[in-house]
Amino acid sequence: MKQTQVKDAARNIRKQIVSYLSIVVISMLAVLTYLGINYAARAIERNSTDFYTKTHFRDAEVLSTYLITPRDIEALRALEGVSDVEGIYRLNCKVYQEDTVTSVMAMSITSRINIP
Repeated sequence: MKQTQVKDAARNIRKQIVSYLSIVVISMLAVLTYLGINYAARAIERNSTDFYTKTHFRDAEVLSTYLITPRDIEALRALEGVSDVEGIYRLNCKVYQEDTVTSVMAMSITSRINIP
């Protein structure tokens, strides 16, 4: 840049300092917003991955109204890409207490998958 261009730019900034500062502040807010969203997304992904790994959270769930037999569990275990299969008992119930009715799902505790 020529010296006259630098002087002209400095003079324009001095004349319109409020406009210049507002552009700088808006730019800073935009960058901070982007960084905040980016880092928050990374933190959520890292924390959820750690949680799912520690609890051996299930990737898929197979439900049946006719019960699943041990032979069915072995067939699921034999599928490609399946590392572990575990059966549970689950029962939908209603609890009646004076004037209120509450729906409850009772579930057996697992030993290898979905560790509480």
